[in-house]
Amino acid sequence: MNLIEDLKEKYPQIDPSKIYITGLSAGGSKATLLGIKHPHVFAAVAAVSSPGVALDDQQWSTLGNKQMLSRTASNEKGVMMKLVAVKDLAHWNYKPEAALIWDFFKNYEQDTENGELIVEADSE
Repeated sequence: MNLIEDLKEKYPQIDPSKIYITGLSAGGSKATLLGIKHPHVFAAVAAVSSPGVALDDQQWSTLGNKQMLSRTASNEKGVMMKLVAVKDLAHWNYKPEAALIWDFFKNYEQDTENGELIVEADSE
């Protein structure tokens, strides 16, 4: 957490309402834990190739040239969690996945005054 504060100080152009965290494998699990422990810091979390949870609204779609299973969890603000599993993909990064993550992140920011999460209406 000190690194984030140091970076915000060194680079004042960082928008503190749009700080996100992501990680791969065990790093994805750690990113999720940090997001839960510090919700006032992170507007969104993306865990890649890490253990997930069972959610609602299962649907199949395509990501790049692979099939993708998506599930979401929503509340009155919109989609709060999205779990994506890419079929027949090794335990590693898949280039189209990065764009998917950034498109997800774009829907979330945090009010830096009161810590309230702001969710765009088209977050599904």
